[in-house]
Amino acid sequence: IKKVVLKNLRKVIGAVFLIEIVIFIIQWQVGLGIFGEVLESFGIKVNAEAILWMMVLSVFIVAIFLSLGVYLAARNFRYEFYNDRLLAFENAMMVMVKSREISYENIARILYRTSGFINKDSSSGTITLHLSGTDRSNIELDFIDNVKQVAENIQSIITRFRYVKQAQFTENYRINKVLGKF
Repeated sequence: IKKVVLKNLRKVIGAVFLIEIVIFIIQWQVGLGIFGEVLESFGIKVNAEAILWMMVLSVFIVAIFLSLGVYLAARNFRYEFYNDRLLAFENAMMVMVKSREISYENIARILYRTSGFINKDSSSGTITLHLSGTDRSNIELDFIDNVKQVAENIQSIITRFRYVKQAQFTENYRINKVLGKF
């Protein structure tokens, strides 16, 4: 969740920076007194310096509230791997929203990538599990540390599951063949 908040916080800070630049360019080119003239037509008297500081302060206050909202709304995903299935839990605002059970039989392919500014900056990556036989075509595990090793571990879990399934099938086939003789 820290990486998601960091990513969104960078976006908010970038937006605040751009808005502040626009405000200072307006002040430099035409002056914020133009807003004072508009307000004076409604009978409100203000000075340009007060408008400048009020705009700067309001942008910072909005940015603080947006950052807090981003932190509270950031989704937290938790994945639990068992011998025969994957449980994916999605949380928002520290409350569990949804859980999903995925059988390893439905995972068709595993891919990982480390592209993207945030992934390179935080030494993490994204693992994509391509699914078949479900209502979703894939599940993405975002901001995974040691992405290559984790993808290999997931692949070995799935491979082990498939070996066990094949062994069970073979054993049941042999038992049924022996019992069929009697």
